[in-house]
Amino acid sequence: MGPQISLPYHLMRQYFVKKYNWKKKKVTKKSIIFAAASVEYILAIVLDISGECAKEEEKRTIKPCHIKKAFEIDTDLQELLQNVKL
Repeated sequence: MGPQISLPYHLMRQYFVKKYNWKKKKVTKKSIIFAAASVEYILAIVLDISGECAKEEEKRTIKPCHIKKAFEIDTDLQELLQNVKL
């Protein structure tokens, strides 16, 4: 079983309102919950794979090199971040 992650959707809504000035635009609760669930899912995958990389090296903590290795191992994450330089 992977890591248990929970992102508060109301904080994400506050972030979007402040960062992108969405006060005039209507941001529904469902859309913020969907965005939070998507971020949680991707984060869980990254932490699970990077945790396995840390276990292979017999380390107890996940370091940035393990996270980078997780992105190199998983093809779906590579496709998602193909234009991002790590």
